[in-house]
Amino acid sequence: MTPFGAASGLGWSGVASDTTGQYLVAVENEYQAVFGGDIWTSSNYGTTWTNATKGSAASGHSWQAVASDSTGNYLVAADDGEQANGLDNGGDIWTSSNAGVSWTDQTKSTSAATKVWWALASDSTGTYLVAAELHGDIWTSSNAGVTWTNQTTGTPASATGRAFSWNGVASDSSGKNLVAVAESGDIWTSTNYGVAWTNETTGTPASGVSWTAVASDSTGQKLVAVSEQDIWTSTNGGAMWSNQTTNTSASGHFFYSVASDSTGTNLVAIVVNSGHIWVSSDSGVQWTDTGLGGHANQNWQWVTSNASGSQQVAVASNGDIWAN
Repeated sequence: MTPFGAASGLGWSGVASDTTGQYLVAVENEYQAVFGGDIWTSSNYGTTWTNATKGSAASGHSWQAVASDSTGNYLVAADDGEQANGLDNGGDIWTSSNAGVSWTDQTKSTSAATKVWWALASDSTGTYLVAAELHGDIWTSSNAGVTWTNQTTGTPASATGRAFSWNGVASDSSGKNLVAVAESGDIWTSTNYGVAWTNETTGTPASGVSWTAVASDSTGQKLVAVSEQDIWTSTNGGAMWSNQTTNTSASGHFFYSVASDSTGTNLVAIVVNSGHIWVSSDSGVQWTDTGLGGHANQNWQWVTSNASGSQQVAVASNGDIWAN
């Protein structure tokens, strides 16, 4: 999608799609981009891209994650605060209500300011948002990002001062049913917009796994989580998990991101530092490697899907944006 032009060769770290796949948003990471990252948008299925933040206060940040509502109008992006020297000084959460034309720093000078933001998710309207700190807490917003509430401080779900870190969050279409995964930890769910969290995997084979990302269908019942080793799925909102790739050719790969269509049927998972992209058309029961092909040198960072699963878009930290 970006083999040529101004958007090619950048340090992409995240990408999100509206329900159709026509409206896309992608973010650069400052540390990977060296000279500072920007937010880019496309309104034609990724054929062309526009730098939406160049010359604005939202330019030159270390963008780590981005999420979109169903229309592509309400967007949210997280700055992890990572600097070129590798230090995490903390960043903010920014939102746009006009498809990325303008951006507002929503957490500056608040208790949610200068956090190492690592993962984001949005409901279908862009009203209910969830954000996770790498080594901290899970925060939610019920007003399109204008204000944020720390939902896990002082609870077992807080990663502050603990051995795990939050690597991924996902939301159903309503924003009520949420799921979060922790590296070298567990999978947690919430059924009340993030107010309370339940550890679903403690004491099970899915505990202590190096989780890297998680995705949800529109109902929050069909979930898929990836790790540095395998791909796991749940069909009951996270209450039980099945390792779908153990003892298969898909096992043993460093899966870095995963995406789901609205039904949880068509899934896609990317492997970091290899160019491999794996897909499933049966809710994760079976997985097929699409092969290296032209992706051999792509260091995949994130993947997204439209609602039907007919378009899946992946971004690489060493170059370009690709779509199936």
